Amino acid sequence: MARTDAENKAIFDKVQQLKREGLVDRRAKAAAFRMFRAGELSTAIKKADTQIKKRRSNLTLNALKVGAAIVARKKSQSKNKTRRRRGKR
Repeated sequence: MARTDAENKAIFDKVQQLKREGLVDRRAKAAAFRMFRAGELSTAIKKADTQIKKRRSNLTLNALKVGAAIVARKKSQSKNKTRRRRGKR
Protein backbone atom coordinates (compact mmCIF):
# COMPACT_ATOMS: atom_id res chain seq x y z
CA MET A 1 0.00 0.00 0.00
CA ALA A 2 1.34 3.44 -0.93
CA ARG A 3 2.16 5.96 1.76
CA THR A 4 0.32 9.27 1.96
CA ASP A 5 1.99 12.66 1.65
CA ALA A 6 1.65 13.12 5.40
CA GLU A 7 3.34 9.78 6.11
CA ASN A 8 6.19 10.58 3.72
CA LYS A 9 6.65 13.99 5.35
CA ALA A 10 6.67 12.46 8.83
CA ILE A 11 9.33 9.94 7.77
CA PHE A 12 11.40 12.65 6.06
CA ASP A 13 11.19 14.91 9.11
CA LYS A 14 12.25 12.06 11.40
CA VAL A 15 15.22 11.26 9.13
CA GLN A 16 16.30 14.92 9.23
CA GLN A 17 15.97 15.00 13.01
CA LEU A 18 18.01 11.81 13.44
CA LYS A 19 20.71 13.13 11.09
CA ARG A 20 20.93 16.34 13.16
CA GLU A 21 21.36 14.14 16.22
CA GLY A 22 24.40 12.52 14.61
CA LEU A 23 23.20 9.38 12.83
CA VAL A 24 24.55 8.72 9.35
CA ASP A 25 22.06 8.86 6.48
CA ARG A 26 21.46 5.12 6.05
CA ARG A 27 20.95 4.52 9.76
CA ALA A 28 18.66 7.52 10.10
CA LYS A 29 16.49 6.24 7.23
CA ALA A 30 16.42 2.72 8.66
CA ALA A 31 15.42 4.01 12.09
CA ALA A 32 12.72 6.30 10.68
CA PHE A 33 11.18 3.51 8.61
CA ARG A 34 11.30 1.12 11.57
CA MET A 35 9.53 3.73 13.68
CA PHE A 36 6.95 4.20 10.93
CA ARG A 37 6.27 0.45 10.68
CA ALA A 38 6.01 0.20 14.47
CA GLY A 39 3.45 3.04 14.52
CA GLU A 40 5.66 5.41 16.52
CA LEU A 41 5.22 8.27 14.05
CA SER A 42 1.43 8.55 14.29
CA THR A 43 1.43 11.97 16.01
CA ALA A 44 4.02 13.24 13.53
CA ILE A 45 1.83 12.02 10.68
CA LYS A 46 -1.19 13.87 12.03
CA LYS A 47 0.90 17.02 12.45
CA ALA A 48 2.31 16.67 8.93
CA ASP A 49 -1.18 16.10 7.53
CA THR A 50 -2.37 19.31 9.18
CA GLN A 51 0.62 21.21 7.76
CA ILE A 52 -0.06 19.86 4.27
CA LYS A 53 -3.71 20.90 4.47
CA LYS A 54 -2.71 24.39 5.62
CA ARG A 55 -0.24 24.70 2.73
CA ARG A 56 -2.87 23.61 0.23
CA SER A 57 -5.40 26.10 1.59
CA ASN A 58 -2.76 28.85 1.49
CA LEU A 59 -1.97 27.98 -2.12
CA THR A 60 -5.65 28.15 -2.99
CA LEU A 61 -5.98 31.48 -1.20
CA ASN A 62 -2.91 32.85 -3.00
CA ALA A 63 -4.31 31.69 -6.34
CA LEU A 64 -7.56 33.52 -5.60
CA LYS A 65 -5.65 36.67 -4.67
CA VAL A 66 -3.67 36.53 -7.91
CA GLY A 67 -6.85 35.99 -9.90
CA ALA A 68 -8.51 38.95 -8.21
CA ALA A 69 -5.46 41.12 -8.91
CA ILE A 70 -5.54 40.16 -12.59
CA VAL A 71 -9.24 41.03 -12.84
CA ALA A 72 -8.66 44.37 -11.09
CA ARG A 73 -5.74 45.17 -13.40
CA LYS A 74 -7.78 44.39 -16.52
CA LYS A 75 -10.61 46.53 -15.21
CA SER A 76 -8.21 49.40 -14.55
CA GLN A 77 -6.67 49.08 -18.01
CA SER A 78 -10.14 49.10 -19.54
CA LYS A 79 -11.00 52.33 -17.70
CA ASN A 80 -7.74 53.93 -18.85
CA LYS A 81 -8.48 53.03 -22.49
CA THR A 82 -11.93 54.56 -22.19
CA ARG A 83 -10.50 57.76 -20.70
CA ARG A 84 -7.90 58.02 -23.49
CA ARG A 85 -10.57 57.57 -26.16
CA ARG A 86 -12.77 60.25 -24.65
CA GLY A 87 -9.87 62.64 -24.39
CA LYS A 88 -9.02 62.31 -28.08
CA ARG A 89 -12.54 63.06 -29.31
